[in-house]
Amino acid sequence: MIIKTAQKGSLVAKIQTGAIVTSLALSVLGTATYTGLVDQISAQASTARSITITPPSLPFTVNPGEKKEGVLGLINESNDDIVFSVVIYDMIVEDNQGTPEFLPAGTISSNKYAASSWIGVDSPSLLVKAHSRGTLHYYVQVPADAGPGGHYAGIVYHPERVEIAKGSGAAINQQLATLVYFDVAGPVKESAQVKQFSAPGFSEYGPVKLTTEISNFGDTHIKPTGTLTVTDMLGKVVASKKIQEQNIFPGGISRLFEESVGKKWMLGKYEAKLMATYGRNNNLPLVASVAFWVFPWKIALLIITLIVAAILGYLYVKKNKHTPQ
Repeated sequence: MIIKTAQKGSLVAKIQTGAIVTSLALSVLGTATYTGLVDQISAQASTARSITITPPSLPFTVNPGEKKEGVLGLINESNDDIVFSVVIYDMIVEDNQGTPEFLPAGTISSNKYAASSWIGVDSPSLLVKAHSRGTLHYYVQVPADAGPGGHYAGIVYHPERVEIAKGSGAAINQQLATLVYFDVAGPVKESAQVKQFSAPGFSEYGPVKLTTEISNFGDTHIKPTGTLTVTDMLGKVVASKKIQEQNIFPGGISRLFEESVGKKWMLGKYEAKLMATYGRNNNLPLVASVAFWVFPWKIALLIITLIVAAILGYLYVKKNKHTPQ
């Protein structure tokens, strides 16, 4: 199963007869929300449902042999009781969008990032009553021989059925997840580079879209922080924006970021600079720059045309004024 992440917002799933659309994002407030339209077996109309997962992610910095435990919550804001099965999978990322892929344990025999076997929960299923919160306890045991660096898993909640008051349960073909990130202490390779930093060479108007792609060749995930700065031909800063803070997984995986900078009315040559840092101590640099032009040529052409027409009109009037009748 693949769950896709977006830049902002919450986890949203829409389920209708014959169509499933899924989108996952980690929200700033530390919650993720599932909403859906589920066709009921005993009813003609669909019932809207909303499930909030908290927290949507569990980041851990741990030592080999360390133990952790905690509580996960599922808030059911719908009018029906929902039964979830709970399964723990290994998690990998292979694209440049940060899309988690959940794999059963052992699917990749040489997956050094696997962590599903480190996590347990107190129940394989969970009934969450309507308009109430269900809780699930998790337990983490990091192996004593765990290799330093990143290890990843997903606690996946599959809504098995909806307990409808006036009929039998209706099955739901959908899954939600809490993403689990481990960074095991010990010496690791920390290496990242800007694979791409680009802008359209010429634009008629701003804002201008900057595309940044950062590759992580290290042993653990990184979350670069920094700014995008745009200066004009005189070196004056005309725009500044913080980069999106998103995890980039290890093993040569890249993450693509897009930001629009500047305002509509821009004129001339500009330079955009990326100044960012990453790493366990957030002290390793990521630097890049790109030049681009912005020129509203259609308006400029119109203005030039009007000026030329005015000059020609003036010369015509002046010539006729001094011509003998």
